[in-house]
Amino acid sequence: RKCEYLVAVDVSAAAVSAAKELLRQTFSDVLLTDRLSPFRNSSFDVAVANPPYLPCDYSEEPLWCGGEGGIEFAVSVLRQARWSLKPGGSLFVLLSSLSDVERFLREAALLGFKAEVVHEEPIGLFEKACIVRVQRDVKT
Repeated sequence: RKCEYLVAVDVSAAAVSAAKELLRQTFSDVLLTDRLSPFRNSSFDVAVANPPYLPCDYSEEPLWCGGEGGIEFAVSVLRQARWSLKPGGSLFVLLSSLSDVERFLREAALLGFKAEVVHEEPIGLFEKACIVRVQRDVKT
């Protein structure tokens, strides 16, 4: 309701089918694809990612394992967002406090993004869901 047009992607055919059903009366497309690679440069003002984010071996459980530090999958999305976001565009990424959030912020800075944790929400006794906003420079 807050955007002119929505594009959703997932690697799961079941998730794509469910999203198409939920979004059928909106101006949106739901695509079966992996990350942002199929999109042209400067395609999006805003992107939202809910990648696998726990620190474990991605090949063992791709639904929630984001790599050794929990951020490797998210960093691969970040690298693609560098091109698919419009100048000044933002990527919002959900990470776990159990993953290496500080390293993710450093990786974002190395790629020329401004990045910050904009919200943390406790989930359970020992974990927080962290929403990180990553913004592409207006000049690049």
